[in-house]
Amino acid sequence: MPPPRKLGSHGLALWESVQSAYHIDDVGGIELLAQACAAADRVEALAAQISAEGRLSTRGVVPKRIRHCGTNSPTGHSLSER
Repeated sequence: MPPPRKLGSHGLALWESVQSAYHIDDVGGIELLAQACAAADRVEALAAQISAEGRLSTRGVVPKRIRHCGTNSPTGHSLSER
């Protein structure tokens, strides 16, 4: 059974592997498998991007965003409100 939507190479390989072992044919199982396969494609694409560009650091960004929102606590509440 082919996947319900287009998949990349990693997702398609996962689809074919799982289908050859389990022969999933119910609507819910097909959808869950399709979502898992699409996630596998995204993971591989992101891994390739990280390999090419390196990891991004968010240190320093989050505290600035919190202060910009008028709070001084990571929970979003002012420390004076506690």
